[in-house]
Amino acid sequence: MKNAEIICLAAAVMAPCRSLPQKSTGWDSVLEQLAVADSDDTDPQQTILKYEELHDNPLNINRSSPQQLMTLPFLSENDVEEISAYIYMHGPLLSMGELQLIRGLDYEKREILKHFVFIGPGPEERRKIRLKDVLRYGKLETVQSADIPLYTREGYRNHSASVLQKYPNREYLGTRVGHSLRLSFSYNSGIRFGLTAQKDAGEPFFEKRPAGYDFYSPYMLIQDIGRLKTVALGRYRVSTGCGLLMGTGFSMGSGADAARRTGVSVKPHSSGSETGYLTGAAVQWGKKTEFTAFASCQMTDANLSDDGSISSFKTDGYHRTPLEFSRKHNIRQNTAGAAVQYDRHGTALGAAIIAEHFSHKLPDNGCTLFGLSADFAIRRPRFSIWGETAANLCNGATATLDNLLLRLPGHHDLTLSLRWYSPRYESLHSSGMAQSEVHNEYGFMASVRRESGRVKTGCFIDFFGHREPCYQASAPSHGIQFRSTASCSRVFDGTLKASLNFKAVQKDCAGTGGLEYMRTVRLKLRHETGSADGWSAQSQWLLNMSSFPGKGRSWGKAVNGHIRHSLNLNGGTGLEFYVSGCLFSTGSYDSAVSIYENGPRYGFGFMTLSGKGCRMAAMAKISLPCRLQLTAKIGSTIYSDRDSMGSGAAKLDSSHKEDLGIQTIWKFSAANFLF
Repeated sequence: MKNAEIICLAAAVMAPCRSLPQKSTGWDSVLEQLAVADSDDTDPQQTILKYEELHDNPLNINRSSPQQLMTLPFLSENDVEEISAYIYMHGPLLSMGELQLIRGLDYEKREILKHFVFIGPGPEERRKIRLKDVLRYGKLETVQSADIPLYTREGYRNHSASVLQKYPNREYLGTRVGHSLRLSFSYNSGIRFGLTAQKDAGEPFFEKRPAGYDFYSPYMLIQDIGRLKTVALGRYRVSTGCGLLMGTGFSMGSGADAARRTGVSVKPHSSGSETGYLTGAAVQWGKKTEFTAFASCQMTDANLSDDGSISSFKTDGYHRTPLEFSRKHNIRQNTAGAAVQYDRHGTALGAAIIAEHFSHKLPDNGCTLFGLSADFAIRRPRFSIWGETAANLCNGATATLDNLLLRLPGHHDLTLSLRWYSPRYESLHSSGMAQSEVHNEYGFMASVRRESGRVKTGCFIDFFGHREPCYQASAPSHGIQFRSTASCSRVFDGTLKASLNFKAVQKDCAGTGGLEYMRTVRLKLRHETGSADGWSAQSQWLLNMSSFPGKGRSWGKAVNGHIRHSLNLNGGTGLEFYVSGCLFSTGSYDSAVSIYENGPRYGFGFMTLSGKGCRMAAMAKISLPCRLQLTAKIGSTIYSDRDSMGSGAAKLDSSHKEDLGIQTIWKFSAANFLF
């Protein structure tokens, strides 16, 4: 244990020691940068999925509307307006280098943007799709991944028939190896289709399940064919307005970026997430006035009451035990909706309607839900106003979100947001700005941001409350959140970033018998550096504190870092090595630390650590001339304050655990495959 801690500490402390003039802008580095920036205000897993899907479905920057560009969270309202104004005045972009001419886009944002957009035909160019061109120039990609734990939890051990008869959920139905398969085809981003198949660890495979993988997601997307803007088949996501009615993208969390309006967007569901999608067809057409219609029929997981009604929806996607498997696809969900969007000369108006029918009765709502929403946006050089109001037509409950953006002198942006969500408002697809969900919440948020020059700063304060009891609060409650961030480039030949997050929210206290404030403070200090010769490094210091009456004060501390090196060999072969380490010590789970760790593509990079111990990982990636990429990663977590981890079927009788991840990615043209 002592030697492991020394190695881990050396990796964390030595990461920033090499003076390097410029940081790497590969996809792994960009994903880490974006994910870490959003990790305090959103669900980390949702953050990773959000950026992976945006990366897999790039936008044609020459044909994208301001609302479509606003789906990229790292772009501010001012960035989007600058991009749209440049294309309107100078015509379509001819190369990525032209981004340097757009005022307001600094080097960092330009490098990030290149991973989410491509240079395609302009809005006035007619595109004809010929089958021979699709077959000749189409691109195919296969991604196969496997996660292999090098330990055995209780659920993977063999139990006697008598034990299983008494405790049938003590043993998992499948093996401990989790793996996935992704097949995708794209042609100039105008045609995309593919299939994602996934099996989580512990879920049955072919030997116990004829269908093989536990989850399949087929999808097809056709875009920009005349006035036909989008056709989606299979599994897809739909978002309207600010997400109060339809936001099947991802949860937005809190902060200024969560209050943005993205209009109407239809995207394929290409990730392995087993929730938040529709299954069927969606169509978008029109130019200045855009119409969208969608329909879906799918099976959904749910927890049922004794009378057969739905008590709650099961959203974790796990089907490892007989109990979990019995809830797999046990209800049918039919959805239909439409939206209209008008956008011209900086003024946008929209409306959407949705109807859903379930095969089982919902709590207090029968079997059917109806929803309606209206949204607007007014964009001017010095200010912008936008918002949305949604209503549940079954009970008349409403949800409202209104925002004002002021562009102040000195490159400062001031955002004010007011939200009010009725305790009775329900929409199964909402993901708008909220501390928890678009339900039983009211709040006022103020944010100031400056993104110009070497130093970039931002902060927001959010006052929120709940009119009725909510999770861990048996009475109406309220709270406050404050977050401040700062970033300074060219510090020790890199970029220094700092963030402070404070949150106080009322929760039930057994000691006093009433509501008391749970206070948490999270401080992060991060340094990133990189060079053109393939070296990059990062180090991070974290300090957390939580306090609650009856529990006292708990501290969490961690230091972590990594070193990455990429090099190109003769013959088109590339190699990349990655080594990371972390030392952590926390007093309780309330002060647990969250770190990001690079891994194979589509791998979940965030992990929450509590207790005392260290985490180490190493990854190697090789790219061959035949466009084949092989990746292998091994990691180890060692605890010094415990002899076992978890409970029930997930219990592990050990103070350490090791895991191995392997992945193959093969990219090739359709012509090579067919001819």
